[in-house]
Amino acid sequence: MQANQLKPLNISPELEDIAKRNLFALRYLVTHDIFHVLLDFDTTYAGEIGVLAFAATQNYSKSLQIGLCLAKLLYPILAPQQIKGIFANLAKGRELGKKADFLLGYRFEEHWEEPIEDVRKRLGLL
Repeated sequence: MQANQLKPLNISPELEDIAKRNLFALRYLVTHDIFHVLLDFDTTYAGEIGVLAFAATQNYSKSLQIGLCLAKLLYPILAPQQIKGIFANLAKGRELGKKADFLLGYRFEEHWEEPIEDVRKRLGLL
């Protein structure tokens, strides 16, 4: 996360009530950047589609599956120089999503100090 200048998301007190009403969206928002790191996807369009493909394959929500369909159409147009990476990461994200444990329910907050390779192994991401 440090290499990509990502930080764990903290919910402000002002947004807590809104967040409690939509726990799925909150959990996905909080874990999205963590997924980038665990899945080894950067934050380019190619990296984003990898994370999206993973989440859609793990069947987190219908809206993510729709978003993936749109991303497959739009990302190559928005970043034509990344087309090869977009389609490679699409396949990699789907493959990881099929073999990994259900990541959305994993308590990452309790494992910050563990080596990332240990966490990846435990979650079936190697």
